[in-house]
Amino acid sequence: MSVAGGQMRLKRAAKDLLVSWGETSRTWRDDVSRDFNKNHLDPMMAKLRVADAAMDHMVEILERVRRDCE
Repeated sequence: MSVAGGQMRLKRAAKDLLVSWGETSRTWRDDVSRDFNKNHLDPMMAKLRVADAAMDHMVEILERVRRDCE
């Protein structure tokens, strides 16, 4: 799998997770829900944004390497 392909799968999974969480959070509104969001979901989404930026950079580097090797 390419980096770009993995990046797209990761973005799709994150989107699916947020949609599911949105559906769940409409009915699960207690302290445990808020704790889960604050201590698990929010940090994971922040890490996914960092990973996405890193993957963008990797794609750029790999494209440059491919051009240089032609």
